[in-house]
Amino acid sequence: MRDTANPYDSSTVESPHKSSGAQDERHTRTGLLLTFAAILLIPIVASYILVRPAVDRSLLSRITTGMPRAQVSTILGTPNDTEGPSQWEYWRWGNAGWVEIAFDDAGNVLWVNDESAFP
Repeated sequence: MRDTANPYDSSTVESPHKSSGAQDERHTRTGLLLTFAAILLIPIVASYILVRPAVDRSLLSRITTGMPRAQVSTILGTPNDTEGPSQWEYWRWGNAGWVEIAFDDAGNVLWVNDESAFP
């Protein structure tokens, strides 16, 4: 006699979305491992962002009183913020500190105020 099984009967077809117990366990382990790695990496990345000074110390040490504005810009780059032409501010996202540089009317450095959160 001929097999008259219904080809559309879902009871005889295995779902491609079913997974074995071993696969479920592997997915669970992978998820836990990724979660654990994220928990370890978040504080490391956060401390790297927060602990670095607003301006690199080796660059900031090159700024001296009387230095022209153009030379400061060459060393430190464009400031993040300005208060008119007389004061520049440098800061980094995620860092509570900043550096202010004031200029006289001739455009030369009057003073440097380093308010870095972590010296």
